[in-house]
Amino acid sequence: MKSLSEVENKLDKDAVRLYDLIWKRTLASQMKSAKLKETTALINNQKAVFRASGRVILFPGYMRVYVVGSDNPDATIADKETLDYIGQIDIMNINWVSRSGTLGIVIADKDFHNRGIGTEATNLFLRYVFERANLHKVELDVHEFNSSGINCYKKCGFIQEGVIRESIYRDGKYYNTIKMGILKREFNK
Repeated sequence: MKSLSEVENKLDKDAVRLYDLIWKRTLASQMKSAKLKETTALINNQKAVFRASGRVILFPGYMRVYVVGSDNPDATIADKETLDYIGQIDIMNINWVSRSGTLGIVIADKDFHNRGIGTEATNLFLRYVFERANLHKVELDVHEFNSSGINCYKKCGFIQEGVIRESIYRDGKYYNTIKMGILKREFNK
């Protein structure tokens, strides 16, 4: 198998990315397994559970060449001036055959709610997953009480695709979960 540098001038951009992925996975499959130490912390509060996980690489093994899931994009949302953490946006459950995934976003710092940051981050991230990761569809779930989120997703071009009735119980009441999605061709309009 030839190295990427030997073939990249003969292939188009998408074929180069695919060749690079196949080359890294092939090489990694012939290497020893990595050794990791994983830790998970759960912090309980009256209304929520915060889960944080992390890992330390004891021996990199195949990870020197390729980290499984490293081709799954995710991004931290930071304050433009201070670079302080505001939230995170990522794509999960990627199905590379159907080229679809599920969007997740959180603006953790409430001081940054209702300022258009979620809309800006979502639009930038969609551009990335459609143009760079070449996904065909992005979907998400949003609770009906999250009107800011629903407005953000509509501004970004998401369309309501369905409703999961009374799926969330909060503050003594049941709420629906709204299923939304956007196709690559709809985003490029």
